[in-house]
Amino acid sequence: MRYVLDAGAVLAFVIEKSPVDELIERSSTLMSPDFVVAEVMNTCWKLARADAALPDIDALLTFLSNVVIVPTSSIIREAYALARRLDHPVYDCCYAALAESAGARLITNDRRFARKLTDLSFDVAVF
Repeated sequence: MRYVLDAGAVLAFVIEKSPVDELIERSSTLMSPDFVVAEVMNTCWKLARADAALPDIDALLTFLSNVVIVPTSSIIREAYALARRLDHPVYDCCYAALAESAGARLITNDRRFARKLTDLSFDVAVF
């Protein structure tokens, strides 16, 4: 099966060994838009500024090296249309647009976004 991971899902895997780790064990295809790397590292920067516990950066980058990175430019039109339709930020909608175009399930911890997508019959899993 194919899965699109948002930044929260990536961090949860590395920090908490969340249910996302089962996806890895099944040798599924994991995908994310190209900006996921910057989004994840920005979260790490925010954690560092707050003197909070940081994930192992090497483990995080190793995990990301196993994710198929898709150019945002290939999904941006669909993401923008979805953002307008849902009244939701484009960057989140990029994850959903990628999932839809790839026939994949979106993995997220954003319950509000997932609820909006479920109303449109998107395949979404919330952890």
